[in-house]
Amino acid sequence: MKNKLIIIVAIFLTFCINYSTAYAISVDDVDVNKEGSIKVILEYEGEYISGETLSIYNVAEITTENGFVEYNLTESFLESGIKIDSSNALSSEVADEVSKFIDDNKIDGVSSVSGNDGVISFENLKPGIYYIKHNSSDLYEINGFMAATPSLIEDEIIYNIDATPKTQIIKKETPTEETTTYTETTTTTTTTKLKVPQTGFEMWLVKMFSITGILCIVLGIMLLYLEKNEGYIYEA
Repeated sequence: MKNKLIIIVAIFLTFCINYSTAYAISVDDVDVNKEGSIKVILEYEGEYISGETLSIYNVAEITTENGFVEYNLTESFLESGIKIDSSNALSSEVADEVSKFIDDNKIDGVSSVSGNDGVISFENLKPGIYYIKHNSSDLYEINGFMAATPSLIEDEIIYNIDATPKTQIIKKETPTEETTTYTETTTTTTTTKLKVPQTGFEMWLVKMFSITGILCIVLGIMLLYLEKNEGYIYEA
């Protein structure tokens, strides 16, 4: 009876260990001192995207305990309380938690800008779990994602990772600029000089003054003439 109980417990423990480490990489398969890289090629509808910035954050480092690879949070993320193991390390749920912690605590990462070939490559990476975040731009929106180096890909341990398939790129709509047309209105002011019509009474005064003037001139001439003639008669 005792032997049967030991066998049952051993089988149960073996099942639990295998289940909990189903996605783990064996220590014998990985060199925790070997550096790797993570490369991303930014491409949208067949065209490479240049001038976009991605930042990388070392979230957890690889350690070897109990014969399996395990992940321990780095110093920058210790206070996050994020639980990372071999089964969820690359999940979108962990990516969301990491992204929020970065934004809330303003953690700095290592940034790189895509060239004309759309390539961004992060080199000399220690084995661990990394988060790649897109720095906001006006043209594209690129999802953040988790990546690991080394990774087990098709039963092969890979240190130089091509994370391009993980990227989801959305092109933002370019806002339409509103154009306001201003019409210049020119106001021309014309000043008209009004002529006051002359009345009949005013015309009569003009004629009267004219005749009077002529009569005065004639009268003056006559008086001068008489004065001269009178003087001539007296002398004779």
